[in-house]
Amino acid sequence: MTKSGIKAEMDGILSVLCPTQEIVKLYDFIDEENIRHTLTLSQLESKYSYLYDKSDTDETFTEKVLDHIQRLQKPIQNDLNFDPTKIEIGKKYRIKFKDTFDIKGNKVKGREIILDVKYPHNTGVLKGSDNEIIGYQSFKNLLKNGHTVYGNVEFIQEYIKDGNNLKSINFKFKDTIGKSYQIWDIDYIQDLFAIVKSTKKLDSTQALEEYKKLIIKYDGNLDNYNKSKETLFKTYQNNGANISDTHELKLIKNYAKQIQQNILFSLSKNNPNKINPIKINNNFVTIDKNSIQTEAYEIVMPKIFLKEFDLDNYTNLDEVLNNENYFYNKIIKNFDTKVLDENHYDLELKRTNGDHIYIKDYTDL
Repeated sequence: MTKSGIKAEMDGILSVLCPTQEIVKLYDFIDEENIRHTLTLSQLESKYSYLYDKSDTDETFTEKVLDHIQRLQKPIQNDLNFDPTKIEIGKKYRIKFKDTFDIKGNKVKGREIILDVKYPHNTGVLKGSDNEIIGYQSFKNLLKNGHTVYGNVEFIQEYIKDGNNLKSINFKFKDTIGKSYQIWDIDYIQDLFAIVKSTKKLDSTQALEEYKKLIIKYDGNLDNYNKSKETLFKTYQNNGANISDTHELKLIKNYAKQIQQNILFSLSKNNPNKINPIKINNNFVTIDKNSIQTEAYEIVMPKIFLKEFDLDNYTNLDEVLNNENYFYNKIIKNFDTKVLDENHYDLELKRTNGDHIYIKDYTDL
């Protein structure tokens, strides 16, 4: 795996710096007892092993389990009080449209389609297939209208049979009048992602112009950017290097990312300052700082970390970082004797990971 093979398109947005993205599939679902689980396919099949029938092949058993957990998922209601932050990038959603009647009065069953929400920006109208890739903004507009070329929406349900990729970072928040948003509603995040995608096939000069349009749109002009550019160019000139559009494109990309990082920091719990109004749907919105919820991205680490640091499956990194006694408590717990009957051993050699060695003396037998 090379460095380019795991490079994120946008640091901290939509992807994680982890080679398991698009490789490891997790199934996030709510079970019969209304408990949420995040399991791999093998763990999922183990949990529902009682569904297995002798006539099942591996494929039919897997499909049976996935159909079972899909049926357990409650529909997301599409009404005037619908919270758009329920829609997450990286997940798929099943939409059932209401039945209709043809001109002869015969009932026509409403269609079902699967939408894969991959991008934050508006990707246009639906193309008419049963499985489509769509942007968050496009999906939100669909929910807002409640109808499409397929008719009126009956219900929306998270589609979990294909599994989920690892979650990306997200912020959910409300404005001062209580309206809900998430990070993908922010105009700058949408526009930056759209430019990153659209400029991949452009040459340096063309891509540079697109980034300049973005900076002007949000800064009002290029003054702050030009100050940064002058500093960098002096460094190049001191080293005797020629200045090219390729050099400047690299600079303006970093400048654009810095604006993004400033927005993310303003929404983080580490920001002590008042949050400036943020542009959403072309309007400036004042954020209620107390409403901000941070959802960290997920990564899958090699099992050597699980063993070496004595971690548990699905360890929450936030808990490890913020609980100063996390490892101390684990060590104390691990020091507990695992064999309760003292007659079964004469010597106990303790290990910090809890894998103690018990020795029994049989010399007197």
